[in-house]
Amino acid sequence: MNYKVLLRIFLSACLAVFISTLPSLGQNTTSSRYEVAEESSMTIIGTSNVTDWDAAVQTVNGSMLLNSGGRNWSEVDPSWFEEVYISIPVSDIDSGPKPMNDNIYSALKQEEHPEIIYRLEDIREMAVTDNGEQLELTVNGVLSVAGKEQDLNQLIRINILENGDLEVTGSTDMKMTDFNVTPPTFMRGALTTDENITVEFQLVFKIQA
Repeated sequence: MNYKVLLRIFLSACLAVFISTLPSLGQNTTSSRYEVAEESSMTIIGTSNVTDWDAAVQTVNGSMLLNSGGRNWSEVDPSWFEEVYISIPVSDIDSGPKPMNDNIYSALKQEEHPEIIYRLEDIREMAVTDNGEQLELTVNGVLSVAGKEQDLNQLIRINILENGDLEVTGSTDMKMTDFNVTPPTFMRGALTTDENITVEFQLVFKIQA
């Protein structure tokens, strides 16, 4: 075997080793997964022709996938947020008396669509405050209620807690009729609810090992 053949074999081997490493060059091993904790809270607030009303969302499921690229929170940018997904069992919305709950479940078409689903699409604006311990974001997502999807723009805040968990807070106004939901009535129609509601939430996302 002459020198040129040996050189070609050597260069081919080096090239093969180099190519085999290429996929790992772009990979980032700093992805972190968070899941919604039990101590999270969410409340639906509305009005009626008789009195104001509210309903507690007793169960909120969800997850968040972040990829920081090894940077700290003071360097955060929208590309970190790879996925945010929230699901709410309609049957775990509680306004108090059973007849009121039954009317809410019926209005939300619980049998056909047992969950309310939210997924993040993109982040429009982001600001870092409190020396990197709090983020203010304008986010765009898709909310599915009673089988109807609508774009949802929100202003939210994220507090970075000392233990690494994230606290996400916000308040969002929306109309039930945007999702083809007929505002529920109570007491055989004597109490009629307004189509406008406000959803307030304080969600704690716990970092997973």
